[in-house]
Formats: sequence, C-alpha cells, structure tokens
Amino acid sequence: MRWRHFFGIAVVAACLIVAAVVAAQDDRSGRVIRVKGSNAMAGLCNEWGQAFAAANPGISVVVTGGGTDQGFDALFEKGADLVMASRKVLEKEQQAAALSNCTLGESETCRGLVAFITHPTNTVKELTLEQLGGILRGKVGNWKEVGGSDAPITIITNPQTSGTAMLLRQKVLDNDFFSSNAHVRAFYHGIVTELSRKKPPALAYVPYRDAQKAEQANQVKIVGIRADSGGQAVMPSPATLKDGSYPIVIPLYFYWDQATARPVVKKFVDFCKGKCEG
Repeated sequence: MRWRHFFGIAVVAACLIVAAVVAAQDDRSGRVIRVKGSNAMAGLCNEWGQAFAAANPGISVVVTGGGTDQGFDALFEKGADLVMASRKVLEKEQQAAALSNCTLGESETCRGLVAFITHPTNTVKELTLEQLGGILRGKVGNWKEVGGSDAPITIITNPQTSGTAMLLRQKVLDNDFFSSNAHVRAFYHGIVTELSRKKPPALAYVPYRDAQKAEQANQVKIVGIRADSGGQAVMPSPATLKDGSYPIVIPLYFYWDQATARPVVKKFVDFCKGKCEG
C-alpha cells in the first residue's frame, strides 16, 4: 500500500509541474496579462479582465492586489505586465524604473470614490470634512463630539504608503498624519470585517464598490460627507461621481513598460478606459 501512496504523490507533483509549464508557455505566448497593484482598483480591474477575456478568446487576465508600491516592484522585476495605481508614480519609482531599463507608460484610466463607513448601529449618519480630518488625526476621539453617542472612536485604515491614504492626507488632513492609534489593515475586506464587529462603532474607509456591497449585506453603513458645516451631506454614488458633488475622488492609473509591453497590454488598457468612460 505504501508504494501506492508514493505513486499518488508523484502523480500530483507531475500534474503541478505540467500546470506550471503550461502557465509559463501561455505567458510567453502572450495569452496572459499579469496585472498587479492597487487594492482600490483590483475589484474593478478583475471585472474588466473577465469582460476583456470574453471579448478576446484565448486571452486571460490575472489580477492581484497588494498595493500600488508592490505593483511597481513587480513591473520592474518582470513579474507583472501592468500596474494598477491609485496615485501618480513617485520619484523613487521613476528612479527604479530607470535602473530597470523600464520606460513607463501612463494612463489615467478611471476615477473612484473613497467611501467612509461605520457600524450599521451608529447613529452618526454624516460628517463634515473638518470633523473627518479631526477623527483621522486622532484629535476627535469620541462620537459625542460629532453628534453621536458617548463612545470612543476606533479608526481603521489601510497602509499609509497606499495611494488612498496619501490622497486623504492631502485632501482631508492638510498633509498632516493619521492618528498613531489607527488600526492598519492591508486589505479592504479585512477592514470591512473588523469594522462590522467593532462595538463601540469604528470609522474606516474603503472603495465605494466595497462599501456598497458591505452595506447591502448589513455589515456597514456608509457615512455622508459635507464639504462644510453649512452644506448638504453627499453620499458616494455613480451620480455624485459624475456631477462632481462628492468631495473625495481618487484618480486610478495604469502603468506599463513601453519598451517591452505586448500590443495586447495596451489594447487592454484602452478597453478598460472605454468601459469606465461608458
């Protein structure tokens, strides 16, 4: 019986090797587009990838997150064909590109909404940008200071090197820093899960699409944002993105190596931009 056990292991190992060889052959033949980077963009890009593959038989698009910075690292190390970025390329990344003989191509492909979320039981339904900045800095630490119940505010963020965090520092924090007590989670699904379990309620931010799905599942409540104390609260939505009334909008980019990118990569970029504009 023992020889059968070893034979089974050998068969599984052989299958894995064959699969790896096939995947490598597909990659070399140009049938796989490897996309890596911004978690804020990954869900949307995965949908685009599925639509592109359906319209282009024989092509597959493999999308993984990890963050904008990891996307650039993968591009420079030839581990990705396309970077999803929720910010512009940094100077240090331009220098790394030069050292890697990479000539960066750039496309601002879409714009996304950053939604602020809290527990569904929280009585606070809206915040001004000023209140939001105070909470994220750690200067406002109790919900009663913004019209809620007497309960401490826990902040849950993504890594501060992310494009979303950098945007919030610029637009909401006046280039100040997030509270040192913020709970940092690498992925947005982790933020939603933690926030949905927090009592007293916490405050966090995620891409609008993630927030919408979580709210529909009664895991979170989306908070309206007022530009100032006298204004009207605006909820994130496709309509408020289009009319420009929602105040926290993030540009989403693709980057690639112009010297080595296959035509199908640029075709995919153009396809995604068309989807977003449509």
